[in-house]
Amino acid sequence: MQTSVILMLLALLASTANAHIRIETPAPRRATNNPGPGDAIDYDLTSPLGKYPCKGHSKQKPVLTVKAGDSIPMVLTGTARKDAHDGGHCQFALSYDNDKTFVVIDTIIRECLRREFPFKHTLQIPANAPAGEGVTLSWLWYNAVGNRELYNNCVDINIENPNPNAVLSGPEPLLAHIPGAKYHFPEFPGNSDDKREFFNEPRAIVTFRGTGQPPVVKPPTSSAPASSASTAAPRPTSSSSAVAPRPTRTSSAAPRPTQTRTSSTVAPRPTRTVTPAPKPTKTSTATATQSKPPTRPTPTSTTPDAPCKDGQMRCAAEGKKIGSCTRGRWVDMDVAPGTKCKSNGDGQAFLAFAYLP
Repeated sequence: MQTSVILMLLALLASTANAHIRIETPAPRRATNNPGPGDAIDYDLTSPLGKYPCKGHSKQKPVLTVKAGDSIPMVLTGTARKDAHDGGHCQFALSYDNDKTFVVIDTIIRECLRREFPFKHTLQIPANAPAGEGVTLSWLWYNAVGNRELYNNCVDINIENPNPNAVLSGPEPLLAHIPGAKYHFPEFPGNSDDKREFFNEPRAIVTFRGTGQPPVVKPPTSSAPASSASTAAPRPTSSSSAVAPRPTRTSSAAPRPTQTRTSSTVAPRPTRTVTPAPKPTKTSTATATQSKPPTRPTPTSTTPDAPCKDGQMRCAAEGKKIGSCTRGRWVDMDVAPGTKCKSNGDGQAFLAFAYLP
């Protein structure tokens, strides 16, 4: 008995020395307040991933029941403020097929765990999330500074939805810093390049219709390398794949300026030689008046989308894109080939899903 107590204390000390971040609320798998089979507890639950997903911990009894469209108060914490590694990116995803496939329902860019500790986040379950028992809620964290790691905890929940035809579609989670992962985030302290454009690159689209039904997974529409998007770090929306295939602008704009410039150079103006020293005041006022036209304000074309609530979804580009609201901003992604985004038609303006043909 004494030996087991000593080993437990040593495990606690080791986990404290290397502790980082974990889900505190709701209780994740193998937490001290939610032990696994045989009362198994992961005393190193705050450490980065060794095995994906869920650190290899199998499913447990659901710890809460939530209605589709309602929210879950999430709390992320660690042993000390320094464990937050200057924040980073977070993703939340759901799985209806025993952790085999996940669909993203929320993404926090850069500000996850950055300014608040413990970090509190209200996670909205999409209104179109199908009903299911033993649904897995997954949290992923890509830390800003420190070792390039990936953190992942899982919570078992039940979801209620009276709509038997509810369909949930969205991108699969972005994986980085684990064996076989496509992406790698260099450290991004402060306001440096955080590679947020990675989240807009095409990924597989996952469609769930509830527990007991296999998901439909459509591969990404293109396989552009992650490094190709590194030139547009501060603006994730600029990496939309719909903007790239429009080369016609260059063909129409090129031939015009050459003729107008040659005609303007023909008009000689020897008036500069007529400006000797006698009238300095007039020349100074003339230059002053000539300097005014460039001060005209140039119109900006930054017309942002209307404000949205986290967890909302919409269709865009005539059904060719599906969008989700993340931190008050719309993030649109291409739907998979053979699918089309359609509104659910029940009066909820931004609720949308992708149906198979």
